[in-house]
Amino acid sequence: MPDGDSLRWSEQPQRIATPSFTRYFCASLLADPTVVVLRQNRAPQLTPLPPRADPPPISAGYYAG
Repeated sequence: MPDGDSLRWSEQPQRIATPSFTRYFCASLLADPTVVVLRQNRAPQLTPLPPRADPPPISAGYYAG
């Protein structure tokens, strides 16, 4: 079934079918250890990130990380 939202991001003149996109997108997010998934009616499960190998320098009290 063509996806109406595909007009916004696919750069195609007509709607395109995206049968596996949602499944692929969810699997990609869940495979990334830096992604947090918040689910309704469940307590957040946050895993601390590992320390960065080479942190950026702190300049003038501002950390842009």
